[in-house]
Amino acid sequence: MRRNKTTRNIIPEFMAKNPKDIFEILLPIRLMLNSDDYANNKFKVIIKNHEKNYTFSYNLSPELLFTHFPVRKYFLNRCKTTEIINNEIQRFNFNINTYMINKDNTFKLEELIEESEIFYLF
Repeated sequence: MRRNKTTRNIIPEFMAKNPKDIFEILLPIRLMLNSDDYANNKFKVIIKNHEKNYTFSYNLSPELLFTHFPVRKYFLNRCKTTEIINNEIQRFNFNINTYMINKDNTFKLEELIEESEIFYLF
């Protein structure tokens, strides 16, 4: 982490090094507890750089994850942005008529979309 002296905000290093890139925190995958000093607990999170189209993991404090950088939001130069629309999610967008669902007409997810594309939903 690096503290920006002009704004006094804590900025993760990957955002400070790439201020023009758009990042998205996809999901936390592990809580790393420090039993000696609970202030040093970290979440290991998966982050996607949309400009360079790659994902990586990063250790982020719980306070930053819950207050400044929530999951599934886009950040440009440490600020939330709505400049990007996730086309992968939009591609799988469809409506389900819940009035027509009963025990007789249940479907598996692989019957609705191709098995190779199920990965993109997660």
